Amino acid sequence: MSKVIQIILVIYLVSITVLNIRSFVIIWRENPKHFQLGGDSGRYIKGAQRLLAGKNLDYSQQSYIGYLGLVAFALVLNIGNSGVVLIQSLIYIFSACCTYYFINKYLNNRIVASIAALLFLTSFEILKWSTYILPDAFYTCALLIFSLVSVFTPNSVRKVFFSFILALICALIRPNGFIVLIGWILFVLLPNIKNSRFWILGFSALIITFILVTNLATNAQKRQIYEFSRNGEVIWSYRELILSVPEPVHPIKSPLDLIEYTFSHPIVFMRLAILKIVVETFRIRPYLPANFNLFLLIYLLPIYYLALRGWTNHLCHLRNSILIFLILSHLIFVGLTYSDWDGRFLVHVLPLIFIYTAVGVAHYLQPVRPVNKLH
Repeated sequence: MSKVIQIILVIYLVSITVLNIRSFVIIWRENPKHFQLGGDSGRYIKGAQRLLAGKNLDYSQQSYIGYLGLVAFALVLNIGNSGVVLIQSLIYIFSACCTYYFINKYLNNRIVASIAALLFLTSFEILKWSTYILPDAFYTCALLIFSLVSVFTPNSVRKVFFSFILALICALIRPNGFIVLIGWILFVLLPNIKNSRFWILGFSALIITFILVTNLATNAQKRQIYEFSRNGEVIWSYRELILSVPEPVHPIKSPLDLIEYTFSHPIVFMRLAILKIVVETFRIRPYLPANFNLFLLIYLLPIYYLALRGWTNHLCHLRNSILIFLILSHLIFVGLTYSDWDGRFLVHVLPLIFIYTAVGVAHYLQPVRPVNKLH
């Protein structure tokens, strides 16, 4: 029976690798410019230009200053939008190399390291977003490298400082990056809080997190993000999937108003949040072709099942690690805001799930022993 499962797993890995690469090649050939513009791409290109010109950024650009810096760097080098994609692709390949290096070095298991790197490197979703002038691929790679450093390196002064820099980069790339700073405080700083050299870093992280969250709340108000919860929308701007919610007594104009409104109807909004998370987690989009939704389910369900096996059966030190915090926090953030139109928010945490999936696959291919030196 174990031999049959091993053969099925190998066929599955080879199949999804071939299909993902084939899908990406088709997109690449159909796009001679080798870069793609999404709905928000103009925001980042114009923001980078304003950054270089020394002009103030508007509210929709301020929360993405880290990505604007990357686009501005490409503009300074005069390599244009294709150059942005080239930089993102190099970061993407570097992240895959980091995945193999860190996991293999500290778990001493080449199968786990190779599978995790392969799943990341051949993921169609991540490959696709690497070709867009959008911050999602950059954020995904930064989040992955931060997680690898935080989990798979022993405690040291270098780890604390380097992981702080990575957390700060994540926080500056996307608005939800403040989650990474909170994760750094809880899982990296606090275990080393007795070292007074880190107090300044911790205080700085708290101040930066407060500024980012305040800025996020202000931008959400200006962009009317709160309307999605009030209207019961599950997917951004998709009016065909709306959950009926009670009308508010007062207009919702601030985070406090939204919190008060939500706690007035906890069951309704918990159901709405769960629906958003389910739609995002299983990548279900009613407006996409049925065969594409089916392909995504066939791709994701084994990934999740194997990740669950990896989480429950092996590597106990990973069960309550920062990986779990980051995965759940990003999904909860979706539940509190909205599920995006094209599934980009799931891409952010897929590489972290791949780590557990790789352990689950290795469970069937060879024994995986817990490593105690990371405790």
